[in-house]
Amino acid sequence: MRYFSISATHDLGIIGHYSQTKLKDGYNPTLHNSHWQVRADEFPDFVPNLELEIDKKAKPTNFLDGASGFNGFLVDKPFKSILEKFRLPPHHFYP
Repeated sequence: MRYFSISATHDLGIIGHYSQTKLKDGYNPTLHNSHWQVRADEFPDFVPNLELEIDKKAKPTNFLDGASGFNGFLVDKPFKSILEKFRLPPHHFYP
């Protein structure tokens, strides 16, 4: 059986800028559906509100870092479709 590991990189040659994202100006982390209300050890019973901006110097990638304080990964639709072909641990995709 083969196992794969996915992780972020800080290689600026690949991502262009660290961190690739930041919270949008005016984002309120105290809202009931803020990503800061999501616990690391359970899935929320709400869709997390994650308002991010991609840094102008960041290079387009299928996978974005989580430097803005959230648990999990940000992936685009093509990468999501690849992930869905594998047996994954408990997970959830949010729009």
